[in-house]
Amino acid sequence: MMIVNRVNHPVVLGDGAVYTVAGDPAGGRVVNFAACLGTYLVWVRYEVVGATDAAAVESATTVTQEVLSWL
Repeated sequence: MMIVNRVNHPVVLGDGAVYTVAGDPAGGRVVNFAACLGTYLVWVRYEVVGATDAAAVESATTVTQEVLSWL
């Protein structure tokens, strides 16, 4: 699993997960997070303004974990 045309950062979550970060730090960042659990694919698009990339990725990871917990 990988997102095309972006730098994929693998994460240990579910059966496999990656995220990408895009956008302008001043105007807003977008974290696209994809995670698989069995036959399910969870896609989280997390948009944030005024936060560091690390905080945005941590928040997107938490949202993805919450969705996976409901499956």
